[in-house]
Amino acid sequence: MAGTHRVFIPAAQIGPLYERIREAFKTEAVSPRLEKPMPVLNLSGLACYELAVVGSSWRCRTPFIYPLLSTRPNLAYPEWRGRPLEHIPGADWVILGGNPEHFADVLLDATKNCDWESVSLIPYLKVGGQLQRKRQETDVPVRLKKVWHFVNHVAVARIMAELIDLPEDRWHETGYVAVQDHYGKFSPYIEARLANAPKLVIELGCGLGQTTRSLAARFPDAKVIGLDVSRESLTVAREKFRLPNLEYREFDFANRFAFEDGSVDLIVSSSALNISDNQMRTAAETFRILSQDGLLVNGCIFEPFHTYWDFPQSAFRLSRSNLLLDDWLAAATKHGNGMELYHWTQAQSDHYFAASKLDSFKTLYGAWVQNIEHTPFVPYDYPQCTGYMVVGGKAVTGASIRVPASNHMDALEEILGSYERSPEPMKELAGMNWITVAASQDLYPEAGEYLSACLPGAADIIGQVLDPGVLNHLRHLAA
Repeated sequence: MAGTHRVFIPAAQIGPLYERIREAFKTEAVSPRLEKPMPVLNLSGLACYELAVVGSSWRCRTPFIYPLLSTRPNLAYPEWRGRPLEHIPGADWVILGGNPEHFADVLLDATKNCDWESVSLIPYLKVGGQLQRKRQETDVPVRLKKVWHFVNHVAVARIMAELIDLPEDRWHETGYVAVQDHYGKFSPYIEARLANAPKLVIELGCGLGQTTRSLAARFPDAKVIGLDVSRESLTVAREKFRLPNLEYREFDFANRFAFEDGSVDLIVSSSALNISDNQMRTAAETFRILSQDGLLVNGCIFEPFHTYWDFPQSAFRLSRSNLLLDDWLAAATKHGNGMELYHWTQAQSDHYFAASKLDSFKTLYGAWVQNIEHTPFVPYDYPQCTGYMVVGGKAVTGASIRVPASNHMDALEEILGSYERSPEPMKELAGMNWITVAASQDLYPEAGEYLSACLPGAADIIGQVLDPGVLNHLRHLAA
């Protein structure tokens, strides 16, 4: 038996939750016991997980937070050794919202799987103390492995004959979204940062091959190779694009890159490096094959974007579409390469945002996007969607480069801090999005107090946006 399990609940929320729990456990041997309310929940006394991601320096120390850490479909980091996080005993639980009926079922299921002797439901009135961020001896280590379900090749397989039959300028008629030639967007960075004329050029994740084709046309004296995991995409690329110096090969991030050390002079990638399930391994392989003065130009979603806009859902976890900049900067520095980060200004879409269906959000977002200057070399900041990572060649790591820390809570304070330096339209958009996310999680009004206590460096921002009165109003509307 695994002893007593502690569940901490804001005192004002205990009534309806306790009734649901009693109902769920009425035929079970273990009956949760309702304890006397505690005046202050001391964060320093909580039993925690030490969450870490395989192949990354990312870390987060936290108790189990319901619903923000509960298992949901299609997560990037769903479980450890076949077990969802809530079935790994040893950490306390803190309840910040969610559906009472669902929570009662989750608690019952976990009680059976963890074989707890007893369950104590502990109401609390306030939150105090500090949640230590460094690993403690009593922490439960949990190693999460990223899972990525790459779906593009499934779509391409369905429409492969259409793609082959149609001219390139009509590929969009198939409904497939990844039909862009990104060379024009990469070109300014290549031309400005490439140190020498390349002999070998590769594109990691070439898709249908348009960008690789344009690279081959730009560098006719170089061997240019497009690499992708999708055989169907490569079939289309080989059929449609034929140049003397152009080749397409099958490739998977899980394998060692099939190139000699220091043999590649230019590496280009678009929305591919972020799907690697082991960021450290992929970064090490990328820089292993890059020549001494070689250049990497990558465009994709960076993790800080989701951490910022998906708050508070991002409070204790990563998203699934992430490139972890700290891992890549460490790898680049180890190989003696400079790194520069820029905003991919044209890669904006409202479908990334939880509040995108609100008319007020759409109007404000549309006006904001129209004022974005679509020029290269715009400095990257955390709230921006997609970014360029330019490494090697003539790139220099500047003192002002924005790369959040590997400790998630340190990073979160820094990322949320960008709210204060944002223009007013972005602040308003962020507020709408955070409230929408909080409402979708059915968070209690007390959730803001807990998050502020965990993130004292961002407490003012959290207090401004996650107003308890607004959260309470949203919960009443949902009810």
